[in-house]
Amino acid sequence: MRNVPYPLRKFGFIAAPRFGLFGIVIIAVVWATAISSRAAEVPSVWFSPLSRKNDAEFVQTVKKLQLTREIARSFVQEKKIAALKRPLISKGTIVLSKQGVCLATRSPFVSAVKITRDGIGQKVGNQKATVKKSSDHFEIKHTARILMALFTADKVELTNEFSVYYQRVEGVFQIGLKPKDKILSKIISNIVIEGSGDIRRITIREANGDSTVIRITDDAPLQQVTLETCIR
Repeated sequence: MRNVPYPLRKFGFIAAPRFGLFGIVIIAVVWATAISSRAAEVPSVWFSPLSRKNDAEFVQTVKKLQLTREIARSFVQEKKIAALKRPLISKGTIVLSKQGVCLATRSPFVSAVKITRDGIGQKVGNQKATVKKSSDHFEIKHTARILMALFTADKVELTNEFSVYYQRVEGVFQIGLKPKDKILSKIISNIVIEGSGDIRRITIREANGDSTVIRITDDAPLQQVTLETCIR
């Protein structure tokens, strides 16, 4: 944590030394090819653990989240911290592809995080970019594996890492994830992914009571970014 840029820690991008950038990976894990409007509020997904009753539909939903081309969308992140009266708001562009994910924040500060099979890179402002390779860091290799599990619709990998919950009500699907790993569960309480045809909203609840809500919209990207140009 000592070498992690403060702005990334402040806005919830860094969870812990072992699971550094896990919050960003969760964003990567749930990418969709386009974003659609959310329907009405739906009942809690935690009443619907993955079972024979909903397994087939869950598999179909996950397969639809696979990417066929690189896309860029705008996102708004709202971070609520118990000690602060007002939430922390950040905005930027998210780039999604089979090869990886880029999260380029435009405000309140300029930063970028890039995740691929090879590793995770990050850059803040005009500082020099730093890259951690999967081959050199267990936590990077671990998060990359989770990332690719969704891209390849690897249900086995997902259920190995999380207790999975799933439901679809009035056209809106919810995927609930609770970490099985004891260390991670002390940081992340649960994650809820929502959408209709594609991802609309991601909610990450931390064990300490803080929460992060990420909304991905159809709005034009705030800046022109590709996976290749994400970090230079």
